[in-house]
Amino acid sequence: MSHRGYFGGGGGAAPELPPIAIDVREYGSANQLGTALNAAIADLPATGGEIVVPTGSYVGDQPIQYTRNAIHIRGDGQGATSITWPGASIPELFKMSDTTQRYGSIRGLSISSSDVGFGKAINFDYFVNSEFADLRIGMAGAPNKCIFSDHNGSYYNTFRNLRLSAAGVGGVCLGFDTDPVPPAAPGANSNVVMNVRCGGTADVTGVYANALHLLLMHIDVEQTVLYGIDVGPKARAVTIISPYIEGVQNGIRNQSGAIATNVIGGTIMDSTVANIVDPDGTLRYGSYVQYADTRIDRMTRLGIGVATHATIPLAVSATGNTAVVRAETTTGIGTNNQAVFQARGVSATNRAFTAGLAADANGRFIFDMSGLFEWGDGTNPRDTNFYRKGPNQLGTDDAIFIANTTAPPTPTGGGILYVAAGALRYIGSGGTDTQIAAA
Repeated sequence: MSHRGYFGGGGGAAPELPPIAIDVREYGSANQLGTALNAAIADLPATGGEIVVPTGSYVGDQPIQYTRNAIHIRGDGQGATSITWPGASIPELFKMSDTTQRYGSIRGLSISSSDVGFGKAINFDYFVNSEFADLRIGMAGAPNKCIFSDHNGSYYNTFRNLRLSAAGVGGVCLGFDTDPVPPAAPGANSNVVMNVRCGGTADVTGVYANALHLLLMHIDVEQTVLYGIDVGPKARAVTIISPYIEGVQNGIRNQSGAIATNVIGGTIMDSTVANIVDPDGTLRYGSYVQYADTRIDRMTRLGIGVATHATIPLAVSATGNTAVVRAETTTGIGTNNQAVFQARGVSATNRAFTAGLAADANGRFIFDMSGLFEWGDGTNPRDTNFYRKGPNQLGTDDAIFIANTTAPPTPTGGGILYVAAGALRYIGSGGTDTQIAAA
């Protein structure tokens, strides 16, 4: 479901900031900031306005609710305007008053929970085309969730210049959730995040991205949090540009069900997923636990299970008792060029296959486009061969060794050449066993 062009509430594009601006101190004391802000909001005209929270320390005594469009709450900056609220008794500090979608902004504040590990500073459910900027949350007392949407209708919002810290089981610094499976009634859709630093305790997630069309730019997650960025199972088209993730338990997790997750550039020191486009144009893919182990670079080299290879166009590496490469066909193999595996060259001497040990100076086994097979010990040049001599003929430039056998099979429609007790023998299709040469 696309909501492009939808702004909610009053419809149409969000207007410029209204000229009206009021000082929250005119509506109550610093120890009752929630009461004062709600009174100031109620006093704004239908067109909204800006409420200034000047430098100082404040206490949030009740939830601060957005009841109309164009409510813009502005402090004097991180560290200048500080708000503390009891997160255990007031679960959400800033929130929409009902399920009507509206736009507004929150800027220039420091927010902390006096009950560490409890509360949600900002619930941005039903916020659309809104801005959350220049905020510091959790530095003096980390809530359980700093800024979070519980999956209800939050579209086209911008989050920038945030410093966030969360605490407690299930804690999240910045979270976007989508309850139903897209595209039916998506929750968080088409939001943009820029320049965010996250941290917290060991059971916290930096950014939870279970959303549609989410753009994350310059996300810095440090400390020993559980996940740097956790892409949820209902996420669609989450793009992460230039993250810096270090010292966390898991760098980026892409949960089963997420579609089209992309990571472009950045530094990820722990396990990662999806694909990474390096600054030089290299496209990398990884798994839940393996850092970017598959790559395609601008020289059209492809590495699978290997970080890079200077000269080989396709490099594949695997560990364990499993096949490195497996090819199958479900339609059968036809004539001429219809094959499961196909090798072509410009010359009969072009090699189709080479095998050997990693430490070998020479390939132990090769065959080329002419059908020539060669073997060696890996140290010296190959010294044994087998090839097509002419029509219906096989040839070798070397000797053929035949081991002794005591029970040669009976041929059908042909003959068998074998060695018994060192003597060369032949069995024809009639079953006659003839000695050709003595031992």
